[in-house]
Amino acid sequence: MIASGPDIVPDSRLWQGHPKEMAANNPEVLSKKLIAKGGPDVYLAFQYGTLEGSVKPKVDKYIATYGNKGPIHTRLQVIQGGSHNAKTYVQGMGEGSMKWISDHLVGPVPAS
Repeated sequence: MIASGPDIVPDSRLWQGHPKEMAANNPEVLSKKLIAKGGPDVYLAFQYGTLEGSVKPKVDKYIATYGNKGPIHTRLQVIQGGSHNAKTYVQGMGEGSMKWISDHLVGPVPAS
């Protein structure tokens, strides 16, 4: 997965009234369970621009808490001068995020 934004925890208004579903899709909750279970391995490539003030602490905290612990493998691409937009994230993907995640993907296996 490549996380191109600050969505470390579900915070959309659309989750209101659906706490069970919100918890089931909360990366922090899922990460705790995955670490406790010991797998399977998950690879998360995060990226943000240096001009994204509110985003950086959330991503940095997630990586410090859960990243590279047990089955969770993380990578952070910092895009110099980047802000919260698609142009920045495409730049980050080209600077290394896509390569890193591609290196960890398992190719398709033809059906017999």
